[in-house]
Amino acid sequence: MKTTIGNYLMIILFISAKAFSQNSEDESDKYTQLGAGSFENKDYSNAIIYFKKALGTAYDYKAYNNIGLAFYWSDNIDSAIFYSRKSSTLNKDYYSAWGNLYQCYYDKGDIKHFVECYGEALRLDHTKTIESSTDVSHDYDAMKEIVQNPTAKNSYELGDVYFNKEDYIKAKGLYEQTLKIDPNYGKALFQMGIINLQFTKAPNLDKALGYFKKASLAMKSDLDNVYENIGLCYEKKKDYTNAIANYKKALTFDPGDFGKSIFYKLGRTYEAMGDRKNANYYKSKS
Repeated sequence: MKTTIGNYLMIILFISAKAFSQNSEDESDKYTQLGAGSFENKDYSNAIIYFKKALGTAYDYKAYNNIGLAFYWSDNIDSAIFYSRKSSTLNKDYYSAWGNLYQCYYDKGDIKHFVECYGEALRLDHTKTIESSTDVSHDYDAMKEIVQNPTAKNSYELGDVYFNKEDYIKAKGLYEQTLKIDPNYGKALFQMGIINLQFTKAPNLDKALGYFKKASLAMKSDLDNVYENIGLCYEKKKDYTNAIANYKKALTFDPGDFGKSIFYKLGRTYEAMGDRKNANYYKSKS
């Protein structure tokens, strides 16, 4: 997730390091330069060590943000946020800290805090913020509307935009916001089931099953798809009896051509149970 304004963030670091060297004590300057060298070599662990040793001057807000940047590039976004927040607290007008913060929150899909931090960056340097990434700028406008006027519908629809872009982290955050507004928003429940089943590092079958079951009660259409996915969760859990029951229930909702995939899954499940007769029957219909 570092392609959006990654080069921009690296520029922030070296501008920050240069400013630090002009205004800080010799010892802090030495560690800042060592940290910058390690950062440039992608040795982020040592960069963090050196930047921490640079603390203890009137320019700690720069050192804290440098630490945050190194954590960001180490894929430790929560620590990046922690240190860049320290930076912005010490100096609320330090643009670089807000730049790192809004990128961190953007990557996390934390819409509320992204809008807050991007807005601060705009306040301090509107042109630089817009030019750093037109994609992020466009997303800010849509997300700001949702933060200021949140509805289940606009949260869900923006979630679908990100889902279709395969940005499942932001989609998940927006679907969760949808469900905070309307816990029975069936389509958001279904999409949360899909994300937990297919688009996490490891499928969370119990969570997915919970969302699909709630969706089955909230949705009035596409129930064939809902029950097919409930069946798939049970199949993956090796609960073949419940898998078969839900696959068959999915067929009762007239899935049309999609019924072939359900027949195939039924055949596969019967095969896993050792029932060759039913396995062959359903596979022949797929």
